[in-house]
Amino acid sequence: MVRTCNDYYMIDAMAGGEVIRKRKYRRENTMIGYKWYDYNGVEVIDPIEISRLDSLATKHQRVDQAYDDHAVFMSSTNYVNSVSGIPMDKHMVVVEWRPESEQGFVTMAHEQGLEGDSYYIVVINTGDKQATIYTPVDPEEPKEGATRAEDDASVSVGGSYVSISPRQVERIRVTFRGGKWYYELVTKTYPSNTGGIKIGDVDFVTFRYLWDESSGRDLDTMTEALNSNVPTIDNLGVGFAGPGNNDDHVRSVLKWGGDNTGSGKECVWMSVKDLRAQYYDILPEETQFIAYSTWFGSRGTGKCSFELVGYKGGTMRQDGYNFINTGGSVVYQNTYDFICNTSKGASTYKTSYQKVARITYNKLTNEVYMSIGDAIDQEDNYDKLEREINNIKERLSDVESELAVVRRIAEGKNTAYIFDTVDAMNEWLAVPENTAKLRVGDSFWIREQDVPDYWWDGAQALEQEGPKVDLSPYYTKDEINNIVNDINQKIEDKSTSIIFDTYIQMKSFVDDPTNADKLKEGTILLIREKNVPDYYYDGAGIVKMEADVEQCLYVTLANKPTESTVSYTQDREVTDFAPGAIARWVDADGNDVFYKLVEVVGGKAKWITLIDTKYGNVTLQSTYDKNYEIVNIVSGSRLQAINSDKDEIKFVNSATGNVTVVLNGTVSGGAKKLTSLLAVNEVVLTPGAAASFTRTGENFTLSDLFGVTIFPDLADANREGEWVMSVGVTGKPILMEVKEMRKWDESIVRELTIDELNEKFPNVDIGFAVVCKTINKVYEMVNGYKEWVSYDITSIN
Repeated sequence: MVRTCNDYYMIDAMAGGEVIRKRKYRRENTMIGYKWYDYNGVEVIDPIEISRLDSLATKHQRVDQAYDDHAVFMSSTNYVNSVSGIPMDKHMVVVEWRPESEQGFVTMAHEQGLEGDSYYIVVINTGDKQATIYTPVDPEEPKEGATRAEDDASVSVGGSYVSISPRQVERIRVTFRGGKWYYELVTKTYPSNTGGIKIGDVDFVTFRYLWDESSGRDLDTMTEALNSNVPTIDNLGVGFAGPGNNDDHVRSVLKWGGDNTGSGKECVWMSVKDLRAQYYDILPEETQFIAYSTWFGSRGTGKCSFELVGYKGGTMRQDGYNFINTGGSVVYQNTYDFICNTSKGASTYKTSYQKVARITYNKLTNEVYMSIGDAIDQEDNYDKLEREINNIKERLSDVESELAVVRRIAEGKNTAYIFDTVDAMNEWLAVPENTAKLRVGDSFWIREQDVPDYWWDGAQALEQEGPKVDLSPYYTKDEINNIVNDINQKIEDKSTSIIFDTYIQMKSFVDDPTNADKLKEGTILLIREKNVPDYYYDGAGIVKMEADVEQCLYVTLANKPTESTVSYTQDREVTDFAPGAIARWVDADGNDVFYKLVEVVGGKAKWITLIDTKYGNVTLQSTYDKNYEIVNIVSGSRLQAINSDKDEIKFVNSATGNVTVVLNGTVSGGAKKLTSLLAVNEVVLTPGAAASFTRTGENFTLSDLFGVTIFPDLADANREGEWVMSVGVTGKPILMEVKEMRKWDESIVRELTIDELNEKFPNVDIGFAVVCKTINKVYEMVNGYKEWVSYDITSIN
């Protein structure tokens, strides 16, 4: 036999010719040479790669065998300020993003990654304006209506987007698998404390620790409650030398079966029923328990199993080291393999023992969940990250409060109060109703000479540093009252008001010389016409009374409005359109089409279409947001097309008569056709009725009629594989791909290695299991690194 020894090094791992992050490589040394193995345990045979590893394997990169580079990667966090070029050396990424534009595109630092690597990206908007985050879309199979962020063959799944407001948090999970990036928006904290294995609604749970002679001798265990809010239970573990072994309060909830100093099993029984009955009112929403283990005697292979059984009903009794349920039913039973690497340390079991499982009881659902092994530490990592996000949000809130004070002072929005003397100021401050009106930074100016001015710090008046404010240029209150009274008297003497129905009527009146004696300087000209400003007469002509841009109703345009249609000078005294303005355009078929201006950004106008076929004094209404539009039809009788860039549109018949919606008709002028999966070409909307449409490519397809959902077409020739339709609580149908998650294979007659499993089942998802009845074993894919676990099964006679 050739004797070997191994050295381990943290060396840069490459993908696509670029350094991604450091991984642990193994060099196997013999008397006649050495071999390199990569971080997946695969022998390196490429001479160029071997030469690269040789050059980088220095003493500074050396680590010991126990060093877990994957655990370090998963538990570490990067902090950046951009959603583009996300660094790839740490699993968790916090992006403190201050948007400079209305949108941002999520990209990774490199076009390729290491197979199976995943990233958990938390984006918090630290700016003061709303923006939209986009994830890339597959260039080969773009989603309908998706905005492509980049053309890159390594992008596979994405095309999603989410709007993020100031201080809002959004989470994105990114995985590199099969040579492509997968992007997913996470709608809630991932994973949650109850994100593990669901045990269900149980009354009792038993934890059994199993090992044989080859594993080691005398496995010690410890099980404890962490956060029940019951001081006589929390942190009092049961197990060898456990502080809760003889405590009646603890034993009513947790009970240990005794110390097995050889091989076989140890068992702990937990009574969910008694925990709930005795302490429900003080329990938190989620109560956590931790199961630990260590070797007190000699350690062999270290291989152990953890069996969890959940029971509903019945009673529990002890049988040797074990606990048995009588009269109840088994709700859950499963066994999980683990390797125990620690030895002794009962007095410091929280840090010296190995964590085997975390059990979580949710009192609101009365359900139990479990996390095993590495999942415990990963959940702790995510919890720590969420606490850090909350700290950032609190810091932003504090900064915003401080900035608000500074901004008010800088913009002159703080108030200055003027007093004749300091005594007068103090007398005023003694009244609680007065101090309630004050804000930090408000000033107190004193007319009295040779005394300082003051400012309000939130609790008291402090002397201001610097020169005293000169109040001589300012009017006194009495002087101001006299000036105001004088102005009001002049207005009463000279001004009158004349009311007109329209602008044209007012203009004709002013231009008529016979009305000259009715106009005085300051005469106010009021106009009832909607969205038209009022005017006044200055002695020579009319002057608009407001400085804002005029919002003009029913201006007829010669051409269809575009992004550049902001200014207009024809017929009316209109300079610039403002949000809310409505314009009419006559299309090639002679139909009146109305548009409403909803926003102007960067000199570009955003118009939406209003449905009406009659020009006249009618009210057109439309709600507007980024992806959804409700259009009220207030007159007209037919509807067959729409000009809109929204994804969903709802038409409501607000007219007094019926409106016919034409489906699958012919349209022109760039309008979007209305289509339907129903075998009808027309639908009549009675007054008050509504129909909704969803964008499908260049058309809009009927999705809801009279409040009834129109289900999607399952027979799509472009859809591969098998799909099912699901309808959730909202009533909205969705399609889900059917994937095989369990397979029975009696042709397998021997145990398989990981490589054999991945070769036999190359494209399965996490959770896929193959049942091998011939050898009484089940193999299950457990993560994105193509790792499998196995457990034995027993035939039931």
